Amino acid sequence: MQPSLPYRMPETMSGQIDYLCQLLDFPRNMFSARGNMPALSEGVVLEILTGIVLYHHLPRQDKMKVMRLIHDNLQGRPAIAKAIAKITDPMVNPMWGLWAKTTHELEADLEFAESVSTYLGLAGAGFSVPSLYDMAKSSRTPKAGIGRAHPVLTVMIWGFYFNHESGRQAIQAELVRRARSH
Repeated sequence: MQPSLPYRMPETMSGQIDYLCQLLDFPRNMFSARGNMPALSEGVVLEILTGIVLYHHLPRQDKMKVMRLIHDNLQGRPAIAKAIAKITDPMVNPMWGLWAKTTHELEADLEFAESVSTYLGLAGAGFSVPSLYDMAKSSRTPKAGIGRAHPVLTVMIWGFYFNHESGRQAIQAELVRRARSH
């Protein structure tokens, strides 16, 4: 069984190409005519874009076909490099390519992120400017019997919390994008 795109796509082929170009942050003119090279047909462009989005869920032979499509049809090294980078970036850090994850993987990630947020909330960690100010103030003027908090440790804790929350919000935004219709 071949995987299918997890998005509700527009009806027209041109609309689908525009949608996937926006999803992958590709300029639409990346597939236009250059020099003595003709513009790619919409069918080939759509096949390349779909292959990039589904790459991580394809069998090995289909992955080789996607790479061959990219190398044979994209014009110029910058275009080829940009397309291949979209394939390799999620290998380095899955958060750089949430579009490459299945909906099931995103839901599992969101469930984990929400459980971490729950535990952070129970531990009293929350992010707001007044709470950050209060923590910084208390670290400079310790109360009797309580030592000073190390500023680097404080920054690391807030950095973890802020990074965690932004990742959770990105996952939620990707799930919403998949649920939207055109």
